[in-house]
Amino acid sequence: MKNFIEKFVTNENCALTFDWVILTIAFVLLGAIIGTSFAPGVDTVAADISNELSSASRSDLSN
Repeated sequence: MKNFIEKFVTNENCALTFDWVILTIAFVLLGAIIGTSFAPGVDTVAADISNELSSASRSDLSN
């Protein structure tokens, strides 16, 4: 098994594949971190907009 891993890492085609896998994982994790950090703020803003629209009168919306 160790020999297989050494050959895999030293082979240029496999090393390139390995690089793309690592980059893809990094981008997916970065997206997940960013998405979870913005989620509470988006819920708050959506609730504020909903409250403003539900409390607005018809004349407020026409201007």
